[in-house]
Amino acid sequence: MIDTHAHLTDDKYSGEVESVIKRALEAGVETIINPSTSLDDAKKVDALCRDYEQVYGLVGLYPGEAREESWEQDLESMWSLLRENKKLVGIGEIGLDETPLKINPKLEYAVFSTQLEYALAHNLPVVIHTRNTEKEMWEVFKNYPKLPAGHMHCFSGSREWLEYVLERGFYVGFDGNVTYKNAENLRELARLVPIERLLLETDSPYLPPTGRRGERNEPGNVRITAEFLANSRGESIESLIAATTINARTLYKL
Repeated sequence: MIDTHAHLTDDKYSGEVESVIKRALEAGVETIINPSTSLDDAKKVDALCRDYEQVYGLVGLYPGEAREESWEQDLESMWSLLRENKKLVGIGEIGLDETPLKINPKLEYAVFSTQLEYALAHNLPVVIHTRNTEKEMWEVFKNYPKLPAGHMHCFSGSREWLEYVLERGFYVGFDGNVTYKNAENLRELARLVPIERLLLETDSPYLPPTGRRGERNEPGNVRITAEFLANSRGESIESLIAATTINARTLYKL
């Protein structure tokens, strides 16, 4: 199994990363992909990838993290990290979020578009965050006849948005929230994703699955989500794990 989205650089794991990775390996997780949210976080992700062979990373400026006076230089520094560490395998977590978009839309669109264009120019995959900005994201994507290969992280949009991103070639990730009692609409969407475009992720330390709610989430819990999705989709756990592992390796060139 591959957890395609976990934030092991989060302070909630301070001093415990090694034991968290050990538990993930025991649960059958062979690889963890760790996105970043800022330049400081990207430096931590870079170091994490060098310290643990199971961890690969991404660099990117998360919505709301960019600063007018420094975002362009921050991205240049991130691109340098990418060039120097082959275990940094893409751009993310990037996208649009309703709160920072309302505060400074010009900045948020510029930062997002710049990162998309860098990924396109360098044939790198992107991890997309969107929160209550489906319409705005749609408008951005329409400006790009070709988009980078990509991963729609923690999908929670409409059926129309799902069909659009699949048509544009994206892979789609689901997290522990797909297991929640009130998430039947999300489960319906997860059943619509072709198995060759499905990804497993935890968004650790957030969104623990049912049975772990109230706890800090960990990459090892991706097995719970995998078992739930397999049952919901009418597939064997073995076939779902095999397919999603191939998908992650293909997207991130692992």
